[in-house]
Amino acid sequence: MHSALLGEYRWEYYELGNDLREVAILMLFALFFCGAFLQVGYMLVRKRRGQDVSGHRLIFFFMASLSLICVLPLWLFGRLNPSIWIGDLSVVLINLIGWGLTFDWNREGEGRLQKENRRVRAYTVYYRGQPFGVVTKEGFGRLAELNLLRKQQTVELIDHYAEEARRQGFRIVLLQNKERNQTLIKVEEI
Repeated sequence: MHSALLGEYRWEYYELGNDLREVAILMLFALFFCGAFLQVGYMLVRKRRGQDVSGHRLIFFFMASLSLICVLPLWLFGRLNPSIWIGDLSVVLINLIGWGLTFDWNREGEGRLQKENRRVRAYTVYYRGQPFGVVTKEGFGRLAELNLLRKQQTVELIDHYAEEARRQGFRIVLLQNKERNQTLIKVEEI
C-alpha cells in the first residue's frame, strides 16, 4: 500500500514538474514581453527628442526573430501548447510593433527634405574689424556681385553697405535671434 502511494506521488510530481516547466517558459516570455514594452517606451522618448533609434530597430527585429525561433525547440520537445503559443506570439507582436514605430511612416518624404534643407553653408562677415553676422552662400555671392565686400584677412562689409545696396536695387536685412548674440544677413531685391 505504501509503494502504491509512492508511485502516485511520483506521477503527481511528474505532472507538477511539467506544470512548473510550462510556468517557467511562460514567465520567460512574460519577462521578454515586459522588457520589450519598456524598450518601446524608451525608444519613443528618444524618437520624440529627435535622437537616433536605428539601434532600437535592430534590437526589435532581433528579438522578434529570436522569439519565433524559440518555438522550434519547444515544438520538437513537445512543450508547445496554446498558452505558450500565445506567450511567444505576444512577444513577437510587441517587438514587431516596436520595430514598426522606429520608422517615420507619415513624414518619410518630408523628413528627407527637412534634413536636406537643414544644411546651409554660412559665412561670417565682419564690419569695421568686428564679427557682424553670418550670411548664406547665396547671400555671400550676391554681396560679392554688388561689390559690398572687402576682402582682407577677413571678409568685411564696406562702410556704407546699406546705401550702396539700396542704390543698386537691393536691401540688406539683419535678422537676430532672441538673445541678440547672432545676426543673419539677408540680401533682398527691392
